[in-house]
Amino acid sequence: MKIVPLLSGCLLAAFYGVSAAGAQTTNTVNATTLASYDNVHPKLLLDTTKFNSIRSAIVTPPSGTRWADMWLDFKAVADAAAAKLPLEYTTPGTSDEQLWQREVGDTLGILAMAYVLTKTTPPAVDTIWMEAEDVPVSAPMTVYMEPTVSGGKYIATPIGGALNNPNAQSPSATYAFSTVRTANYHLWMRAYSPDANSNTAWLTVNGAQMSFTSPTPHASWKWVYCGSWNLSPGNHSFSLTFQKQGLCIDKLVFSSDPNLAPSGLGIEQRWVEAESFQLNNTGPATNPNNLNVKTSSGLMPFGDALAHGRKWLESWSGIPANNSLPAATAVPDAQKTLTLTGGSYDVWVRFKAPYKGHDSFYFGVDTLGYSQVALDGTSVFPYNALVPVAQLPYNKTLSAPNNAYAYREWVWRKVAANYTLAAGDHTFKLSNRDSSGGANPAIDRILVAPAGSAAPPEPNKYLAAAQLWARNSCSYPTWGTGDYGGDGLAAAHQLVGLSLLYDWCANVLGGMDHLMLKNTLSTRGADMYNGIPTAWWRDNYLQNHLWTDMNALTFAGVAIHGESGAPDTLPWLQAAMDKLGMTMYCLGSDGADHEGPGYWCGIDHLLKYMDVSKKILGVDFFGTPWFGETADYRLYFDLPRNGQTGSQTHINFADSVGYDWAGPNYILRKLAGEYNIPTAQWQAAEYDAKKINYSNNVTYNTGTSPWLNLVWYNLAVPENSPIAEGLSTFGYFDDLDFAVMRTGWDGDESVVAYQCGPFLGHGVEAKNTTNYVNWGGNHVHPAASNFCIFGSGEWLLQNAGYTYKMTAYTNSLLINGTGQLGEGAFTFNSKPASAADPNGTLNPAIDNDLSFTSPELDYVVGNATACYPVSAGLTKFRRHLLFLKPDVLVVVDDIALSAPKPLELRFFPKQQTVVQQGNVFKTQGPKAKLDFAVLRIPAEVQASTKTVPVTINTGGTSNRTAYSLSTTSNLASMSSAVAFSWSPNASTPREVTFVAEPDGSVWKFKAGKQTIVLNRSDDSVRLFTCLEAEGGALSAPMEIYGDEAQTGSGRYVAAKAGSITNSPDTLTAPSAQYAFSVPATGNYAIWARVKAADGGSHSFYFALNPGASTAYTLKSTYPNYGSWVWIKLNGAAALNAGNNILAIRYRQALCKIDQFLVTEDSYFVPSGSY
Repeated sequence: MKIVPLLSGCLLAAFYGVSAAGAQTTNTVNATTLASYDNVHPKLLLDTTKFNSIRSAIVTPPSGTRWADMWLDFKAVADAAAAKLPLEYTTPGTSDEQLWQREVGDTLGILAMAYVLTKTTPPAVDTIWMEAEDVPVSAPMTVYMEPTVSGGKYIATPIGGALNNPNAQSPSATYAFSTVRTANYHLWMRAYSPDANSNTAWLTVNGAQMSFTSPTPHASWKWVYCGSWNLSPGNHSFSLTFQKQGLCIDKLVFSSDPNLAPSGLGIEQRWVEAESFQLNNTGPATNPNNLNVKTSSGLMPFGDALAHGRKWLESWSGIPANNSLPAATAVPDAQKTLTLTGGSYDVWVRFKAPYKGHDSFYFGVDTLGYSQVALDGTSVFPYNALVPVAQLPYNKTLSAPNNAYAYREWVWRKVAANYTLAAGDHTFKLSNRDSSGGANPAIDRILVAPAGSAAPPEPNKYLAAAQLWARNSCSYPTWGTGDYGGDGLAAAHQLVGLSLLYDWCANVLGGMDHLMLKNTLSTRGADMYNGIPTAWWRDNYLQNHLWTDMNALTFAGVAIHGESGAPDTLPWLQAAMDKLGMTMYCLGSDGADHEGPGYWCGIDHLLKYMDVSKKILGVDFFGTPWFGETADYRLYFDLPRNGQTGSQTHINFADSVGYDWAGPNYILRKLAGEYNIPTAQWQAAEYDAKKINYSNNVTYNTGTSPWLNLVWYNLAVPENSPIAEGLSTFGYFDDLDFAVMRTGWDGDESVVAYQCGPFLGHGVEAKNTTNYVNWGGNHVHPAASNFCIFGSGEWLLQNAGYTYKMTAYTNSLLINGTGQLGEGAFTFNSKPASAADPNGTLNPAIDNDLSFTSPELDYVVGNATACYPVSAGLTKFRRHLLFLKPDVLVVVDDIALSAPKPLELRFFPKQQTVVQQGNVFKTQGPKAKLDFAVLRIPAEVQASTKTVPVTINTGGTSNRTAYSLSTTSNLASMSSAVAFSWSPNASTPREVTFVAEPDGSVWKFKAGKQTIVLNRSDDSVRLFTCLEAEGGALSAPMEIYGDEAQTGSGRYVAAKAGSITNSPDTLTAPSAQYAFSVPATGNYAIWARVKAADGGSHSFYFALNPGASTAYTLKSTYPNYGSWVWIKLNGAAALNAGNNILAIRYRQALCKIDQFLVTEDSYFVPSGSY
């Protein structure tokens, strides 16, 4: 079957970026539609209705849908994001892209979505009481004893001088506290000022500073109102810096209740950090402390931003389990003394457990005995109310990407005992219970409060974490520097993340955070907009940087448009539309990505933009043809499912490390829903099932938007595999001229991929013809006519990957050591590659008139001549790929130059240890063997292996083994044939042999029973089943003979001398029998190569698929004697797909039979041997 592009032809009703004639059109933001969304939140990508529908689908997942699994997968990602410490600013270089900041922006989107889906109604009033002395204080601040104050202690600085500048000294004391409402939080302090010279201090909440003055009367304890701050739910920091020495502070209270009027000693709440406990030497000499202060551990290997103070207590791994309650007088592993007013108390402990069986510890007070504190399935997962009980992680073990800790929660658990304690000092005790290897419970905080107090309220951890990341992001002095300052990927990702937080959480952000975000979006968005005219990517319409940056500018512009105090962002939005409208015009028609599957993640940003543009900007780009086809591109470029891992998911053409930087599941879901593509829906589900849709070198899915699985899932589209949809195993993408040849879709198939097109595609070649501008070829490789092989579960012949752009690193041709146009640097130099052939007369291309696909053989011919500089003198570089399925690839190259020069063909096996046996080079990997057979090369060409130093994208060098066909003297032309064959390690690759007709007009390649015939005059190809006569099941008097130089294998069969029968029916069994298979039911011609000395040895009988009563047919060489001739056994035999039998019965002795050919080509007449 002739290869055809994979265009559906009916997917798209209109193309809004290009008119019917293919000319660029102008798109304008609809200002009226835009204004209708001013001050409306949420609006980016979804609204309240959409949020509610997602939440409903999670709570009650419809049968047969992916909702529950997608939520659990996303929750694992979000939990890890919430626990991860926000990234601190690092000093950049002079020109530094600061790509680490991408993680900041992506994390914000993850956390914002997780918050919206898990938010609950907060309590009506939120009040937090704190003892001033319960945190460390800085000198000259001191803790003083006084039995009449709350907790028996207060803090003060000795009188002795003024401290007038709060910015010139560190805070005297810093308090961490959590809020659960969006409200004005009012601060009261119980203070004592000796006189008017000792009555002031500086107070700071989340960086906002104010002065505090204790009013008259002096010389007495009183509650003083300090002011209020509009706070978001989450974690906050309050700092106290004394301005005048001598002011005493006993207690603080933050409350959302504006009518609160504290009196007396207030309410006793003792918040104690676990890391402030005294550690006792209760362990062995090698690990004297059974409990230790941790900032990271097996439970939280990267730290935990949600642990107060980012520290906790945890037992060391391997400590023996202690399954009996300690005696009341036993020395605890850790202890803390608190001075209490006296009364009846509850004790709450905030801790986290890794899994069942490692979820408890012992707690005691004084000598009142110990209690066991443990989690259970109802208390451990406060955010799992949205998941059916049977799927709670406590009952169904989940693993976050690469870590099993991510879904465990910090939980407040009340100690079973209720304690009645007298006024004075009391010892609170902690001891290990669960351990004995693995991760152990972590203890964060203790709250001692009056009996009957409600459980300490916890802010939504996702929102709390989002605010920490947002505050860090907004405080970074630079978002990229030098060439990347303010208009690069670091800025883009943060603009998107902050826009989502601002938009989705607008109704819950406190005034301080809301203003911070709006100001940052205003200033950083302006930086991006103002940087467009000079940005290096400004005309790179097909480059992921432009896509990412302009989508980010759009998100920021939409989020704050029409908001009080925000700039007019309509110019931002129009500038972005101008750029991305041009992108839509430039994209080809086949859906293939010139930057490679690794950068296919760039359409994440385009699809987001298209959603926002359609809904809010009034311009619909979903009619762009490329998007309707790109799901097929990704499907064909995926590796076989059973060969995919976290480090290899796709064919890595162009700049790709082999795995995905984003998605691909949610991108596939969007394409499935938008264009009704069942295979994309199926493919997304396959990635979900394998849990390899995240980058393999990160703790969780950074660089991505995994929450889009929930937003873009359209359950109306079925999940149909390529087999169910009847998709061809041959994928041809005619704009970039990529061909992907597969042996099936079962997950264990072999794949051969080939590239031979213009670096940006034929469409761009036709459009970008004057005033050359680089439209985005940076990540392309100078690799025309490069190919790769994946088989038996692993890479066999590899691509260059993410390396410097050198043809020498690819499976292609070098001329006098020089490669193709565009090579020589970290990025592809597209100007000479584009300018070399302005009229397109020598465009590199796949010859789709010659190329074809069939069940047994795929044939592709490519011409890469135009990709080499004129100075190379190349007049022909034509490559033929003959894929004999499932495990043989024959490669024939024809090269011609205007003058003789050194030539070299290179092929890079994945495995680096090579064993040579004659003309065959052998490698073996973990799963597969690969044979590289040199079948035909000129005498002036030498086959060898060589070590090629390859400069990778990080600047380092990787030495790679290459098979080399190098000329030993200058040649003006070279034709060669090589074969790759492979098998699982338990088998042996098929042997491939080569025969040429004496005049060179026909080249024949044989592997087992199959023979490929390549006509050198017109490049036509035929495939036959070739049966060696001596390979059948023989019965006497049929025997094998040798010493016939003109036979296919040097042997033939014949009935021995003296044998003759005129009635085949008298024979009880065939004289020779041959089993063969055909790929499909149909009519086939069967030929035999026979030689007869004379009329006494010229005939035999044959039958196809004989039964008991089958009549045999007589065949004769008459009147041809004395030479080998091909005779047709039948006109056109009807054969069934699969196995068939050819039976021979002898008639005359010494009728020599050499070979049989089976072919569908009724016009073909064989010649010579095969």
